[in-house]
Amino acid sequence: MDFATIWQRLQSYEIGGFWPESIFLLPEDAIADIYEFVASHQLHWGLELGCGFGTTSCVMAAAVAANGGGKVVACDRQLYESVNPYRLQEHTQVGDTLEVAIEPLGYNWYLADLIAKQTQDNICTPIFDFCFLDGAHQWETDGLAFALVAKLLKPGGWIVFDDLNFVLRGCIPNWREEFGHLSDRELDTPQVEMVYELLVKQHPDFTDFAITHGGRMGWARKRESSQISATEQQVKHLQNSITQLQAELLHQQAMIAAMKSSKFWRLRSSWLKMKKFLHLPTTEEMV
Repeated sequence: MDFATIWQRLQSYEIGGFWPESIFLLPEDAIADIYEFVASHQLHWGLELGCGFGTTSCVMAAAVAANGGGKVVACDRQLYESVNPYRLQEHTQVGDTLEVAIEPLGYNWYLADLIAKQTQDNICTPIFDFCFLDGAHQWETDGLAFALVAKLLKPGGWIVFDDLNFVLRGCIPNWREEFGHLSDRELDTPQVEMVYELLVKQHPDFTDFAITHGGRMGWARKRESSQISATEQQVKHLQNSITQLQAELLHQQAMIAAMKSSKFWRLRSSWLKMKKFLHLPTTEEMV
């Protein structure tokens, strides 16, 4: 299904009720870029955390279908009655390429269960080619989400963060009821940007960072296995060098301690004290 088709089908959806006013939480160009990215990179297994109404989920599922098949998992806490991923899945006819996962405890619990399922002999086998994160918009929740997704993302896979410049204060009409208990720092800090700048860009397994759409979206790619291995080798080499230097330092310190405990060292110390008492120049003073 091409983008024009999925976009037309989404636009034709009629909302039952007075809320929401629109099913589109991203501008058309951003949604189109996500579709084009998935399609052009031939990505097949995707994840959306914080799927909301399901609009972006359907777009990514359509791109996956255009690539020949795969699946997009759309995960969130709840389903809205007037519009949700199930309703849009049926309306747009994206079919089985979209799987909806509702976890009342939040997507991090879903990810924890998925990691446990994918783990054997303490090794987690990654399954996703890309992830679109548009969820809690809070440091603790989405920082942990990134750490969990990093385990489930295949080498060469991509993660995209929406709303880097988003703040909680004033984000919705009833923001005081939802977030009024938080501190001013939590309300006024772009917390998704914190995750991207302090966790993603500093993670040794991620590269190809880009910020697009006026500072709204942040992109990153997980390194290929060979790149990760090379990085690990460099880290191990540095660790070995540090270990060798520490061992050499301990050896030298032990030698100095042994010298200071010898008879020669004690005689030398006594002779220096005697010269000082007799006001004779020491070797250091003569030099």
